Amino acid sequence: TGRFFVKTALECRMEIVQSDTIRALRNSSACANLKLPWLMGVLQLALVIKYLSLFLWLIGAGAAYSVYATKGLPHVIWSYSFLDNGDQYNPLAKRYYISCTFIGWYGAFTVPASNGHCGWVRLFKEQG
Repeated sequence: TGRFFVKTALECRMEIVQSDTIRALRNSSACANLKLPWLMGVLQLALVIKYLSLFLWLIGAGAAYSVYATKGLPHVIWSYSFLDNGDQYNPLAKRYYISCTFIGWYGAFTVPASNGHCGWVRLFKEQG
C-alpha cells in the first residue's frame, strides 16, 4: 500500500517562504492536514508588510519635501555677536547673544538672537 507523506510545520513554512505565496500552503495536499491558522495570519501579515515596505520611502520623501516647501532649507550657524560680561575669552562664561549669522544654500542670513540664544541650524526660504 502507498504511504501518505505528511509534511512537518517547518517544511510547510519553508515551502511558503520559498514560493512567496500563501496559496502554496492552501494548495499543498501534504500541508492540508496541519491545523495552523495562526501561521496563516502571521504569514499574510508578513507578506503585506513586505510589499508595503516598497512604498514606505515615499512617506519620508514627502515629509522632506513638505518641510522644504513650507519652512525652507537648513542653514548652519556661522558667526554670532554677544555680550561678554567682561570675560570675552572664557568659554565657560555666561553669554547673552545679540545676533546670529547662518549660512547655507540661499546665502547668509543675520537674525536677532532668540531669547539670548542662537541655534545651530535654522530653516530659511529663498529671498525674493
